[in-house]
Amino acid sequence: QLEFLQQQEFLRQLEFLRQLEFLRQLEFLQQQEFLRQLEFLLQLEFLQQLEFLLLLEFLQLLEFLQQLEFLLLLEFLLQLEFLQQLEFLQQLEFLLLLKFPLQRGIVLEQIPRRQQALG
Repeated sequence: QLEFLQQQEFLRQLEFLRQLEFLRQLEFLQQQEFLRQLEFLLQLEFLQQLEFLLLLEFLQLLEFLQQLEFLLLLEFLLQLEFLQQLEFLQQLEFLLLLKFPLQRGIVLEQIPRRQQALG
């Protein structure tokens, strides 16, 4: 009888140790899963930050390109205005030469000075 009780006790302790080992393994696996999930979330956060930075860089480039486009358009308009003024002066010179053919030398001297004043 005593031997039987000792065997029962031994079997209970053995079962307890098995359960304890199972719980340790389960805890280890849960920790591993937690670490994997944490790593995934950190990678996701990094990717979101990277996406934000790329979007910010894209918006800054877009703003730069819009400013560049504006400056190019402004330069074009200024050149167009200059060409219109030059054309006006050439037409004025032509009309003055038609109206005052005797004073041709005087008019031709004044036109370059007017162009320099506008330029």
